[in-house]
Amino acid sequence: QRRLVDTLRCRQLLFSAANGSAHATGGSSKLLRALIDGERFFKRFQASMSNATQRLALDFLQNLLSSRIAFAFFGSVQSLTHEGARRMWRDSQHCHAVPTTSMIGVVEPHTMPECLQMLSKVLLEQMDYSCKQDTQVAEEEALAHPIGVNNRNSVMLRMSDMRSAVQRTHHWSPLKEEVIFLETERDVDAAVFDPP
Repeated sequence: QRRLVDTLRCRQLLFSAANGSAHATGGSSKLLRALIDGERFFKRFQASMSNATQRLALDFLQNLLSSRIAFAFFGSVQSLTHEGARRMWRDSQHCHAVPTTSMIGVVEPHTMPECLQMLSKVLLEQMDYSCKQDTQVAEEEALAHPIGVNNRNSVMLRMSDMRSAVQRTHHWSPLKEEVIFLETERDVDAAVFDPP
């Protein structure tokens, strides 16, 4: 590990959600409410179902919620919440001799892909602290250092942050082949998925 760290020259964060995202924080609470509502819905059927049917339904739900896909989904949502980001920064360690750069985007109506319009509107509704965002992360949160934790590591990262200029772009701008099926005529004409 020491040899690998010695070759590290720079940390580059692209549209970083390392300080959390309002999408994940809002989504996490909505997910919890959906699970509670689902439990209340199924409790109504408990009195009218046989014991074998109840066990079958519970086994199915347990297998579904403990599957690898569900585990990855629930874990990834939690790690991108503001609280999950604070926990990550609190316990993290970074090499002090390495500068950090970040690419921060702010979307404008003419640079926003049509497939991200709804996500952008939802994010603006969820955030009361920013109106500038890249459809997934607020400009103020896409920094290359922690903003919710103050410890020796965060001070070092703040000092090594080279602060980049804000780009007129969206969160998915580095993607091309992966999102080609989402491109509309308007997106192609405006070249919203072409790199800067």
